[in-house]
Amino acid sequence: MRLKVLILCLIALFVLSTPYSVNAGSFGKGDPFGPVGEWYIGEESSTPNSHSPVLFVHGYNSSSTTWWKENDMYDLFREAGYRTSFINLHPDKDMWVNGAILADKLEQIYDYFGEPLMVVAHSKGGLDTQSALVHFNAEQYVSKVFTLSSPHHGSELADLAHSNWASWLTGIIGARSEATESLQTGAMAQFRQETDPLAQELDVPFYTFSGYEPGSFGSALYWGGIYLNSYGENDGSVTVNHSKLSYAHERESGPWNHSEVKTGEYAYSFIEPLLHAESSYERQRNGYPYSSGTIVRGGEVEDILTEEFLVESDVDLASVHLLTNEEVHNAEFIAPDGTKHQAVSQARKRTLCLRRCLDLFF
Repeated sequence: MRLKVLILCLIALFVLSTPYSVNAGSFGKGDPFGPVGEWYIGEESSTPNSHSPVLFVHGYNSSSTTWWKENDMYDLFREAGYRTSFINLHPDKDMWVNGAILADKLEQIYDYFGEPLMVVAHSKGGLDTQSALVHFNAEQYVSKVFTLSSPHHGSELADLAHSNWASWLTGIIGARSEATESLQTGAMAQFRQETDPLAQELDVPFYTFSGYEPGSFGSALYWGGIYLNSYGENDGSVTVNHSKLSYAHERESGPWNHSEVKTGEYAYSFIEPLLHAESSYERQRNGYPYSSGTIVRGGEVEDILTEEFLVESDVDLASVHLLTNEEVHNAEFIAPDGTKHQAVSQARKRTLCLRRCLDLFF
């Protein structure tokens, strides 16, 4: 048993301390490996498009090079004509420190381009971005946010690394930091309590992505995945459930590990269509007669409940939940075209949930 405990400690520390670095060559302002707060502008495309500029935000123990070194994400965006920018934040500070820095730089980058930015953030970069928007008043500089396997509810690996019986080991290896301390599930629960009520008032849509395939055998993410398996599907560093936000658009969960989810090869084709798609917030601002997102209704249901709501044309999946005060059997959802879908009962939560492809509706 003692050997097993020691192995689990090493697994967590290895995953938490491994930098998933990824370069585009020397471009923009100064050295791409420059100091914290330095930001860079990507090379201009030979065929520029008219879409909003994109800012890439790296995650824990990483830097701006994560988007182009051994990663085709930057190349794909540039080839598609997007104006791109990158920033270096503290690799080991919490979302409060990085959020304040990012908010200041978002204003500068906004002034450079002259229009709001679309942010693509990997891992902890998603928390830094949300902190900048919610707590440091940078909402006006951003139009959309895409988070790639961001631990919105923390990571059990951070809990393990900061547990009392593992403290001696983390101290020797040096994996402990303000960042990993802030990523503990308890600390993130507090952050969510302080952030979510304010975040839901923002006029900036969030789109979340996650992976459920840990790394190859023997890799840091492989061992991290083994430890996290008891908590649910995961990418070797963050569980799928902890990458979600109740008020965000959960766009895609794929067979990617925590490093792959930020690469163009795996994520670009899912992100790019959303960059220029009109969000529900924009539709409302433009006078569209319906709203979408979270719809909550209450009341008694005798036999059939009819509810009409808009589903955007670019939505691939939707969830409908029916919460009842007693267990319901043989409930089904009927689509506008008459197609029937059997609900899946989760009696413990008294929830009937349907998750299906919206192609059936249109």
